[in-house]
Amino acid sequence: MTTLGVAEVGAAVGRMVCKLLNAGLVTLDHIHLVGHSLGAHVMGTAGSFVRDSGIGKVNRITGLDPARPGYEQVREESVRLDSDDGQFVDIIHTSVGLFGYMDALGHADFYPNGGYNYQPGCSLTPNIFCSHMKALEYFRESIDNELAFPSVKCDSFFKYALNQCESKEVFYMGQPTPSSTRGTYYLQTFTDANDDETN
Repeated sequence: MTTLGVAEVGAAVGRMVCKLLNAGLVTLDHIHLVGHSLGAHVMGTAGSFVRDSGIGKVNRITGLDPARPGYEQVREESVRLDSDDGQFVDIIHTSVGLFGYMDALGHADFYPNGGYNYQPGCSLTPNIFCSHMKALEYFRESIDNELAFPSVKCDSFFKYALNQCESKEVFYMGQPTPSSTRGTYYLQTFTDANDDETN
């Protein structure tokens, strides 16, 4: 999918959501759009399509390591995921500066292990997309275990690592993140004992 394809697919998803809403088959409060990489921008485009249709904003959009190439410092908000695309937009960053968007995009942005492109379990694998894909794994795990990823609001991963965050309030990354969450959050994850770093 190219950046041009993102706009087209996003509009198609937006039209589908509008049809479901207009048919009374679903309500805005029950819609949670989730997308990975370019798919995150697709969901942002879909959310803005629904918003601009006059129906209102979808309840939630989760961006899983939104794509950086062709977007960061290039694309304006109207053609990428941003906090105005849904009632609540949360982001999980796992390969910032390479495949993933570095800047905060949502109401709540989570940076596991600083969000860097060296996520646990990826150090020995030749798969250059390993860290980029970790956002999917983390989100999936958060569905199975809502307490898997306690996160702290902080100014930087450096301050988080030194336990110098002003806030001590903990929010949980992923599916259980409440819609009231605002700001930038950091957390440390650890390689699961069953995680094979060679894959």
